[in-house]
Amino acid sequence: MALSQDGKDNIRALRGWAKSKGYKKVRNPQGRPEKWVSCGQDGKECTNLMIKPRGSFRGILHVESGMPRFDARLKLGVFVNPFKNTRGGAPIGTHIPLEKKYW
Repeated sequence: MALSQDGKDNIRALRGWAKSKGYKKVRNPQGRPEKWVSCGQDGKECTNLMIKPRGSFRGILHVESGMPRFDARLKLGVFVNPFKNTRGGAPIGTHIPLEKKYW
């Protein structure tokens, strides 16, 4: 299923957000989700953005895993929703739908 225009616009906005934060796009072997990463000077504390334009239908997943979505993590245990600029635990920044108008 192809993404709607809202989904495509959201991906463009997320890529812009990641670039503005200094994230670098990681190579995407074998069709894995698009990943953007920024690591601290120690190389251990990494932030990331995962864009998942296709739902996953592997067994034992969250219901939300079957829809186009993204996850954004600032550091271990701290997530962000770039569209709302909210920070907090996993519910804030995981399984966020791409097929939603945020503006």
